[in-house]
Amino acid sequence: YNIEDVVEFLGVREDIPELLASNDIYVMASHWEGLSMSLIEALASGIPIVATDAGSNSEIVENGISGIIVPIKNPVALAEALFQLISNYELRQKFSMNAVESSKRFSIQTCVEKHLELYQDILSGCISRNT
Repeated sequence: YNIEDVVEFLGVREDIPELLASNDIYVMASHWEGLSMSLIEALASGIPIVATDAGSNSEIVENGISGIIVPIKNPVALAEALFQLISNYELRQKFSMNAVESSKRFSIQTCVEKHLELYQDILSGCISRNT
């Protein structure tokens, strides 16, 4: 596609946190997604995010709080969201601070605690039905 002059293909890397921290905005323009680990990593890195409303992206990124969610297959909305972040330093800073705080929902410790709560709720339900 002759895009080598404008796109840098980095290959397999082991310095993802440093790469993420060196960016101003993270863009995920997917048409479909599952639970995106790369989006969670971007959130934890404190990068303001623009992502499409694909899969669980809107569960990870809080629209207007830690980033901007746009409709899938809508390049105009994607461009407008990017322009909004590029031209508004204060908004990028707000999203950045909120992203770091919001990412704590996906920490290993939080996930373990939520799983234990779920298992305890299930066990409590089983025990109450057996008595």
